Amino acid sequence: METISTRVLSALCGLALAASAPAAATGAAGVAWQVGGAVLGEAGAGLLGYAITRDAFGDPGGDGPFDDTHEVNGAGALIGITILGAYPLAAAAGTYFVGEKVGGPSANKGATFGTTTFAAYGQTLAFVGIAAAVRALDNDVGEDAYVWALALDAATKPAVTTFFYLKAKRPASTAGDSRLAVEPYVCAVTASDGRPVPLYGVTVSF
Repeated sequence: METISTRVLSALCGLALAASAPAAATGAAGVAWQVGGAVLGEAGAGLLGYAITRDAFGDPGGDGPFDDTHEVNGAGALIGITILGAYPLAAAAGTYFVGEKVGGPSANKGATFGTTTFAAYGQTLAFVGIAAAVRALDNDVGEDAYVWALALDAATKPAVTTFFYLKAKRPASTAGDSRLAVEPYVCAVTASDGRPVPLYGVTVSF
């Protein structure tokens, strides 16, 4: 039986694999790494969201993934479904972060990430809209239309996010042209009793 912790571990291993991408892959190799980053991000969100939702709706060791004979954990279900619904964002983020590493930083980071994310969600909405139209025309199709739509959406999204990432990206000519930076932040503050207390965080500059 696979638990949430093992699924989280597998997702983290996938992200670590994406982080190990070569720093200067170009051409077809670079595109392949970016598609792979989207696949890993999408799969991580899907596995984690499904695991949390499965546990929230019933006994993971039961006969089915959603055993309605058990009490539903409302908070867990909300968290799991939210993570599942964020798979377009996870795919866009995977493409973006791997692309920034293998193809070099972009000068327009905000626009590049925004365009990639917008394309990811736009594709999902388009597939769902088509499924709704098909179901309205033929009620016998039932929920299968949505299942097929989401399956096709997830299967093609890595290629779509990579395409729009590359279309939107404007490569930075120098490191200084890349305006968005996320760096660790450490400082010390004074507690009420006068002793220093370390404070850890991140800084975002753009």
